[in-house]
Amino acid sequence: MIYFLFLFSQVQGATAVTIVNNASGVNLYFLDEGFLDVARGSGIKGASINPAALGKSSGLCFYMGMGGTRRNYVNTSFTIDPGEFSDSIVIPFSLGYEETGGLDYFGVAKGFGPVGIGVAYQRGFELGVKMNSNQRITQYFHYVYQRSFTSQDDPNIPEGDTINVSIPLEGFATVSGNGLGSVIYRELPFFIGAGLGVGPFNMGIGLKVMKTSLHGDLRFTFMGSIDSVWTYIDTTVETSDGPWTVDSVQIFAQTVNDTLFFGGVDGNYHGTRLGFEAGVLLDLRFLKIGLAYERTNQFMLRGAYALFYAFPNDVPEFEIDTSGLNADSTIRRVWGRVGLYAGQWPMNREDEGERTAFTFYPVNRFRGGLYINLLMFRFSAGANYDMLPGDLSFGEFYFGGSVGLPIPYLDTRIGLAGKILYLRPTPDQYIPTQPNLAIGLSSGANIGHFTIDFALRMNLTQGILSAVSEIQDIAEEGDFHVDPLSAINFGIGIGAKL
Repeated sequence: MIYFLFLFSQVQGATAVTIVNNASGVNLYFLDEGFLDVARGSGIKGASINPAALGKSSGLCFYMGMGGTRRNYVNTSFTIDPGEFSDSIVIPFSLGYEETGGLDYFGVAKGFGPVGIGVAYQRGFELGVKMNSNQRITQYFHYVYQRSFTSQDDPNIPEGDTINVSIPLEGFATVSGNGLGSVIYRELPFFIGAGLGVGPFNMGIGLKVMKTSLHGDLRFTFMGSIDSVWTYIDTTVETSDGPWTVDSVQIFAQTVNDTLFFGGVDGNYHGTRLGFEAGVLLDLRFLKIGLAYERTNQFMLRGAYALFYAFPNDVPEFEIDTSGLNADSTIRRVWGRVGLYAGQWPMNREDEGERTAFTFYPVNRFRGGLYINLLMFRFSAGANYDMLPGDLSFGEFYFGGSVGLPIPYLDTRIGLAGKILYLRPTPDQYIPTQPNLAIGLSSGANIGHFTIDFALRMNLTQGILSAVSEIQDIAEEGDFHVDPLSAINFGIGIGAKL
């Protein structure tokens, strides 16, 4: 029998888990309200959610919006308390939130009298998780192995005589883990549409092609090792026939280095979703009202996945080599050398994989927006409502609201915007994703035929992480250390009317 006692531990490296959440519509809203408010579109800006905006096209126009990259990490730790077998083990851990920058939008529109046509690319939506782990935990241990020496170990020990000894071993045990990979869901929409403008009234239709993908690639391995251990036994053991002297019996335990657990997953799914759009826009001097409708088609995500993992299904067997043990029954003395050898961990490996297709049913999406301009007060708001079928489907909800600031020569406003994607497997079940919610300040100026927009925004999920200074509920110890400025991001938009 073996009794373990772990005395102290040392942890090196860290594990980082990063949540990726990019909603380009939210980012673009702070450059131009038309990207979430169907009442504020003009030309190619906002046409992908309300094609009636194309009715306001004049000449040739384009718009390009870009955003910066921000990553916010909360560096903390959690504590494992193994109870009586060890001191507490403190594990460093980082939780991150990432907004990936780049080109969020590029669109071109051309007006032909009252008719405008346009095409646009938008980076769309991205949600997932990344993991990067490289940790090494070294634990100093002491364990006691109970063993009996009999005539089977040395013929000089009389039959029926049993010498019970406790073999104390101590040394270092190390568990090292490595993991790297990600699981990411992406939507990339392409839009083409046309609009008609008659005075303050505009209407339009469009087609949206949404490239959808789900990709997973993750690997992890945990290794265990125990350094070789030397020790000696010097003791006197009482038996029924009298005492035995165990005189400097050398105990050697070999180095152990073996895989404890490993696994991984590969998966790729792709599909194309089409959406037919129609919208109207009433554009008055002090009031703008927009309504739009989108009908997505039934589509399928097709692909395959492969999953494998292996874990121990039993403890390794220990072998005792007593060929170097010597005994003398006349003086009742035992000496020599004993080897302790551990076998490999018995592993149970599982592999599975399947090529599958998931069918998602049509969605009816209604959008509404309102803009009020009362000189010293400007207000804009837009949102949507999805009418889902009773079968498996994807839905989304977004909103945006802003208030204009009375700054001469600059179109300046503060706003709040957000988006959440959700899965509806059954009529009574909704599985939401983590929301993308942001607050920001934006300003734009017209310089000749060109428009330049600039925005500063804070993702509120990152902001909440940045505001936290201490955590108690993970393990009642461990502090957050964050950079509060890491939650602030920026955007730049450049447009032209030629």
